[in-house]
Amino acid sequence: MKVRKMKRLRILILALCVCLIAGVAETLNMVDAYGEGEEGTTVTEHTHCICGDTACNRTTTEHSNVTFGNVLTSNDNNELLCNDKEVTPNDNYYYTLNEGSYYLQDNVTISKTIKVTGTVNLCLNGKKLTRNYGSCIYIEEEAVLNI
Repeated sequence: MKVRKMKRLRILILALCVCLIAGVAETLNMVDAYGEGEEGTTVTEHTHCICGDTACNRTTTEHSNVTFGNVLTSNDNNELLCNDKEVTPNDNYYYTLNEGSYYLQDNVTISKTIKVTGTVNLCLNGKKLTRNYGSCIYIEEEAVLNI
């Protein structure tokens, strides 16, 4: 009888150790994906094919992997932040996104329109970009926005 209880106890301890190791491994994976920003939650970069399909294997110039290295968030005042720094509005009306690759870490609500200049890649990352009122994005003449 005692041998059975000891076996059960060993199995239980083994199962708990496996759960603990799995939890630590998942945490380490999150540390690899997430860097330490001012708030401690900023994702440092995000890479996938421009089409957004993580299983895509096309490798043409127009259809290749993009590293989205700029994180867009908003604060409590609905001001746009890029990599945890406030984006200063031009003419107190537009937030300008210069050429580059950006993605949303969380849902972003802004109080001013985003003006796109150059070629901008924007990954919504399954999140929403909204504005309290008016248009959310303005694409300058000859600029390109890839979403």
